[in-house]
Amino acid sequence: MLLISLVGEQPIPNVLPFWQYPGRYHLAQFAATERTLPIAQALATTIAEDPALGNMEVLPPLVLDAYDLQGCRRHIAKTISEVENRGEAIAINLTGGTKIMVMGAMLAAFGTTMPLMYISTECSEIIHYHSDGTEKFRDPFQVSVSIEQYLKAHGFEVSNNSAFNPHLGQYQGVDKIGDTLELRVERLLKESGYFDDVRRGVHIRRQGKQGPVVNELDVVAIKNGVLAICSCKSGKNVTKEMIYELDSLSSRENMGIYCGKVMCFDHAELTSGFKARTQVEGVKLVYGEKINVIADVMLSTIEPAAGRSG
Repeated sequence: MLLISLVGEQPIPNVLPFWQYPGRYHLAQFAATERTLPIAQALATTIAEDPALGNMEVLPPLVLDAYDLQGCRRHIAKTISEVENRGEAIAINLTGGTKIMVMGAMLAAFGTTMPLMYISTECSEIIHYHSDGTEKFRDPFQVSVSIEQYLKAHGFEVSNNSAFNPHLGQYQGVDKIGDTLELRVERLLKESGYFDDVRRGVHIRRQGKQGPVVNELDVVAIKNGVLAICSCKSGKNVTKEMIYELDSLSSRENMGIYCGKVMCFDHAELTSGFKARTQVEGVKLVYGEKINVIADVMLSTIEPAAGRSG
């Protein structure tokens, strides 16, 4: 079966169906605009490099005009006709793209037996529809993906070391201020058993307008396709720039709209102004003795309503 996916700013909804339903789709095609074409290309690379999806073929992308309703309908209808003439089954993921693209896709599918779907990351559900828009059923999604899979889907190179050398391992000792705290947080997160993957010292690199942009994430955890980043700080030199740095790293544009943010300090001397600023920016604070419950705090940024679900 071919799955056509409308591409928007957030890449994860475009690959979630493949992780949720392994083996259901053997062909993928992304419908993008000129602006989102780089995201479609990064997704094609992600699928090719993903061990679980490596046998899937990614067809050349459909390039659509984001605000040409009839043009979107014609392009998608032509693809549907070609696929059906080959005797292939087809489905459409409506989650991304502009509203005009979604309307065009629904018009193209109307009156067929083609299934449609929408990914609600916030509700952790895949909503399935008939081609006329009536709802068929909802599937709670439960995917176990690695931090590397998530980051690669967002167009990052990922490494354990700053040289991005796959032959170098991650140094496990303590050689810089903050390493002791990072190691403790990593251990507590792993021992909790809450998360699908936990990593420390994750180096990421992505091409920017001025050249490659490189960053390091202190400790990262993922559960059910949602990421949480913990920035670990030692010493008493606390500045608001620390908040802005974490907010930038975990922004919607970089890590997706539902990325959790936590700051962890190895002391308890934080000003009321600093605490207020973290609340404004949606950052959860852990400090002093509260470090012992860091896993619960990290989980709450991923599953604020569900709490511990194991």
